[in-house]
Amino acid sequence: MTVAMMPGAFVLRCASVFLILLSGTARAQQPSATVAGTVSVTAPDGQSMFLPGVTLTLTCPGAPERKEVSNEQGAFRFDNVSAGSGVCAIVADLEGFRSSSRTLTLKGGDRAAVALELGLDTLQEDVTVRGNADAAGESTLTAHVERMSAETMRMAPIGGRFQDALPLIPGVLRGPDGLLNISGARRNQSAVTFNSADGTDPVTGEDSLELPIDAVSSVQVRGAAYAPEFGLSAGVVTTVETVRAGDAWRVTLNDLEPRVRRRGGAFRGLESFTPRITVGGPIVKRRLTLLQSAQYEYSQTRVFGLPPSESDTKVQSFESFSRADWTASQTNRFTGVALVSPRKTTYAGLNTFNPQPVTPTITNHNVLGSASDQIVAGAAALLETRVSVKQSDTTIDPSRGDGPMVLAPDTNAGAYFNTQDRRGRRVEWLTTYAFAPFGPTHTVKLGAGVTRELFSGISENRPVAIVREDGTPSQQIAFTGSGRLDRGRTAVQGYAQDAWTAGPRATVQYGARYDYESVTGRHHIAPRVSVSVLASADGRTVVRGGAGVFYHALPLNVATFEQLQRRVVTSMAPDGSDASGRPVELPNIVASDLRTPRSLSWNLQVERQVIERLFVRAGFQQRENRSESVIDLGPLPDGSAATILRTDGRSRYREGQVTARYQIRGADEIVASYTRASAVGNLNDFNSFFGNLENPVVRPDARGPLPWDVPNRVLVWGSVSLSRGFALFPVLDVRDGFPVSNLDADRNFVGPRNRAGRYPTFVSLDTQLTKKLRVFHHQATIGLKVFNVTNHFNPRDYQGNVDSRDFGGFNNSVGRTFRGKWVFEF
Repeated sequence: MTVAMMPGAFVLRCASVFLILLSGTARAQQPSATVAGTVSVTAPDGQSMFLPGVTLTLTCPGAPERKEVSNEQGAFRFDNVSAGSGVCAIVADLEGFRSSSRTLTLKGGDRAAVALELGLDTLQEDVTVRGNADAAGESTLTAHVERMSAETMRMAPIGGRFQDALPLIPGVLRGPDGLLNISGARRNQSAVTFNSADGTDPVTGEDSLELPIDAVSSVQVRGAAYAPEFGLSAGVVTTVETVRAGDAWRVTLNDLEPRVRRRGGAFRGLESFTPRITVGGPIVKRRLTLLQSAQYEYSQTRVFGLPPSESDTKVQSFESFSRADWTASQTNRFTGVALVSPRKTTYAGLNTFNPQPVTPTITNHNVLGSASDQIVAGAAALLETRVSVKQSDTTIDPSRGDGPMVLAPDTNAGAYFNTQDRRGRRVEWLTTYAFAPFGPTHTVKLGAGVTRELFSGISENRPVAIVREDGTPSQQIAFTGSGRLDRGRTAVQGYAQDAWTAGPRATVQYGARYDYESVTGRHHIAPRVSVSVLASADGRTVVRGGAGVFYHALPLNVATFEQLQRRVVTSMAPDGSDASGRPVELPNIVASDLRTPRSLSWNLQVERQVIERLFVRAGFQQRENRSESVIDLGPLPDGSAATILRTDGRSRYREGQVTARYQIRGADEIVASYTRASAVGNLNDFNSFFGNLENPVVRPDARGPLPWDVPNRVLVWGSVSLSRGFALFPVLDVRDGFPVSNLDADRNFVGPRNRAGRYPTFVSLDTQLTKKLRVFHHQATIGLKVFNVTNHFNPRDYQGNVDSRDFGGFNNSVGRTFRGKWVFEF
């Protein structure tokens, strides 16, 4: 089967509508301003050293408070500052220093260049705003990092989770299972840090961070994180920084309006209700602040094609985030964070071929607490100690009944076959020391830490039957063994890195990382280096590149493979009445010693400021992964069959990308990108069979395009301020469809896997229109989100069973959808 890709005429029409919409609004908008600059500290030798991790808070009359965090070179940027805001205030805040306040007067079109210098005692400066000042958002020679600010997440047409904003980054996709894949990496190869603490599930290695979106100050995505401080991933790192309460109490309410559910032409209760509240302010002025953010979600998401009364996946969740910051002295600051996020998903994995009775209910209870203590050791050194504790508990049960699961060519029936009750624990300790031993041209950072993880639980399975089109059984799968799981791990880490300013035209970051874990018993050294060079005399062209070795943690569920229940397979005669052979028990065999997955990544990138407001970036990235955990079905040396765990899996990701960013006026911008990518590798990755949604049928492993492989993608979005408090944020996403495979009635693959064709081209034009206004003397925002404006057919399900009456059909497309937005601040 062949599916046509990227219909040019249709894409051009969508792009034309998008650009006409933006050009019309751009003419109507009022000029806005940009505030940007750097934060530094004076070293003992009198020279300045840039400070990363400084929280910058911008407050302007009649506008919501905005926060940014300085990058590795101490640079920060506030875009889209409302023109005519009058006198604004900037607060620069770094743990271990006193808060520093600045004031500046803005006019439409201004670009304010702010150079802030902090010491042990707060320095007061006057800021002069000049219309032609250079306000680069980041130091020219810093490593490129994709960043989603809190302002972008508020303005973009997304859901209520910070993860929903990440597909605005060209290298981030939602795969066919609806989960995020970053730079072609498998889900358990991507690290997620929360205020520097590990936010992944210690059992599966996947993201398990549920956080109120209003508590997020910024999200940074690194497709190649070369700094040695980033570990335990394939080089793909998402860092989430949270909001700190300011010096005045503020309350924000969001999305208090419920949405009714309409199915089968009638109203049937609520479809969604997602209220959020954030409260923050000082307990003791300039000494102790507290922020509390809470978010509740009740939502029902429809699967089109199922009967209206049984077509919804239901989610109920509550996220509570608390943060306290205590300034003990001028040189010592303490931060404590607590995150609690219970979540229940009923009818998980619901689709056209798996109706509600065949799906599970997944209940998660995640708790993460961390405490950090920062001490300023002299004018140019910072010592930080952080301790964190994570609890990740998961229960998986059939949504209905406990009978056998029946896999049929058309639609599956019966009850979900797997039950899990597991407990995961992680305790981390990490100490880092940053200092400048050779003056401001070298910023050295050392780190060392220990992690202890524990996993216990049980995973039990019920019988599964594979039936033919006529209803006769083809294969019976039973399970034997206790399914009791228990494993622990101790890991040790250490790193040393140096950010070296080699001259006015070059910076080099280099270092190495050490990792040890007790499951594999292996010691690993991972060297890394990245370079940024000004390549033109006019300073408008920057060349960046890097290379490094990465070792990522082996998930604990892989280490319990031999403890899992074993499959007992019985093949039936063609008429389904008698067994054509005895039941065959397939033992769980580890083919070789467990290995730590390893990646080798490199990239090269060129960025050019073509004209004053147009920046173009072109780059290439490649990552080779080795020693991945894969499941296979094959004979043992004695000829008997077995389910085999191999740790010799491989995958490769290549990406070429061109991105252009044009500032319409002030900081309003259009960002357009084209990505050409290839993701191939072993297809039987471990979590596809023994993750949260288990697969009862194991077939021999193969190599091919990974399920989220997308050769071509065009992504365009814009942020536009209009007159009278209106703002518009449209997003156009056009890409090739995901690859598909075909099966026969016995669930054997027909032809090469993931090479039977692709889903139709995905085209989605989404937009959000908001209006700021005053309600009872308080700031409020109302808005409208429209998803899939063009009502394009974007199916999510493919019938690949050759014996099905609907073979080759695509189903479950979500049409044009409207959502409201409501924010109230006081």
